[in-house]
Amino acid sequence: MRDTLPSSRYALLGMFVTGGLLAAVIGIFSIGRHGGLFAPSFTLKAAFPSIGGVQEGTRIRVQGIDAGVVTQIGLPETPGAPVVLDLQLNTQFQGLIRQDAVAELATQGMIGARVVEIWPGTAASPAAESGETIQAEAPLELSELLAQAQQTFARLDRIASQVEQGKGSAGRFVMTEDAHKAAIEMMTSVDHLMTSLDETAIAARRSWFLKDYFINQGMAQPDELLFRPGQKRETRPFRTTDLFKPGTSVLSDAGKARLDEIALWLNEVKPSGSEVVVAAFDQSEPQSQRAQKLTQEQAGAVRTYLVDLHSVHKLGLFSRRSVVAAGFGNAKAGDEDARTPTQRIEIVLYVPAQ
Repeated sequence: MRDTLPSSRYALLGMFVTGGLLAAVIGIFSIGRHGGLFAPSFTLKAAFPSIGGVQEGTRIRVQGIDAGVVTQIGLPETPGAPVVLDLQLNTQFQGLIRQDAVAELATQGMIGARVVEIWPGTAASPAAESGETIQAEAPLELSELLAQAQQTFARLDRIASQVEQGKGSAGRFVMTEDAHKAAIEMMTSVDHLMTSLDETAIAARRSWFLKDYFINQGMAQPDELLFRPGQKRETRPFRTTDLFKPGTSVLSDAGKARLDEIALWLNEVKPSGSEVVVAAFDQSEPQSQRAQKLTQEQAGAVRTYLVDLHSVHKLGLFSRRSVVAAGFGNAKAGDEDARTPTQRIEIVLYVPAQ
């Protein structure tokens, strides 16, 4: 006759088995969540010409943050066609990744595992919808770079050998006795041509119908525009902070009041042939392009205020005078000294000498 276990032991055994199964389910679910298997997700696609080292399960990062895994690799439809990857991502990234996002293949460390790195795109672009295909870029492999370098060196070696043997146009030129003379003549012709072009450009900058264009493009020189021996010159200098909000080309209320006073002076002096130049300088800005752009906008703002609000360009009912806005960036004028403000606006009135 079989021994039978008490009912209490059956109950205890059942509880033990149930608890083990429950722990196993919880562990599987935790691993699945960590790997993105059970987390809410959406899918994007990216087509690469080659995916060396990428497999199903390869991690996906968004700006360096773990975001999902590669769930499927689609075979190319024809030879040379791209390989399409299905990218499963956590839904918390869906609002971050935009339609102009870019996916690229990256490597962790120098020789680490491959990952798919997604750069999310610009804020102005709409959010990417599930199932959309985003742009993909495959980095150039080291082997391809080495192969290209080898081809380049081989080509250069062949050219050098041909030149040394006097083959080809370059070789015949080098081996010819008159080559040196021809090269000197060519360099002399080029030098004359560059000199002629430079003189033509200077003349164009000084012509009345092109002068304003070159000034607006930042191609005027301070000494060309501000040094006029045949004219009388009166100048009203201002520190940039006297007229503009700091670091901008926006006139302040105090600056507008100062310009109202300048307009009274300009409108009192209106002989025929007079000209006005608004020159802006910012020698505290080391980057020449930034300085030129800021000063050109500041000079333009002053000119617009004086012309549009006070009509300082009008000499009479039908006559006008030139009012030029010139930004000189961090260039220096010839008459500067240590006391000259590095950030300034100069309003210069030129009157024909009697």
